[in-house]
Amino acid sequence: MGKVVKLKPKQVTAKRDPWCSPLTLADGTQISGGAAREKRLKAVGGVEELLRQTLANASHIASKTG
Repeated sequence: MGKVVKLKPKQVTAKRDPWCSPLTLADGTQISGGAAREKRLKAVGGVEELLRQTLANASHIASKTG
């Protein structure tokens, strides 16, 4: 028989979402996870506004590189 190859299991690294990272509010309260994400989204004007800004930025960049 030939050589037996033993495969090592892949190391799974935890993915970190910067939108959910801990956030300290003006009153000193610290929030994280979904609450932090919602607070950040509200600060930029909501999901729709974030998408509008992202599309506008992407279009601007694309028009420069054309």
